[in-house]
Amino acid sequence: NVLQLWDFYFAAGVHLNVPVLAAQFILRRQSILKANKDELPSYLTGRQPLEVKPQSLLSLAYPLFLKLPKDFFNELIEHTQRV
Repeated sequence: NVLQLWDFYFAAGVHLNVPVLAAQFILRRQSILKANKDELPSYLTGRQPLEVKPQSLLSLAYPLFLKLPKDFFNELIEHTQRV
């Protein structure tokens, strides 16, 4: 599963991590809302395993990427080049 995500990042760019993380939060929304305060940090840091196929995650992330404002997208690209 992780290899498919890395393939995506290498092909499309690591700057797309932002929409992928947003997609993870969307997919985990119910779990996050039901989590108690002790569990919440593990959800927000990604330590809770995501029980979804990478293709489902990426199919949600790509439309989010397309909705990014151009200025924000350019900042993401510049940020990944500066780091």
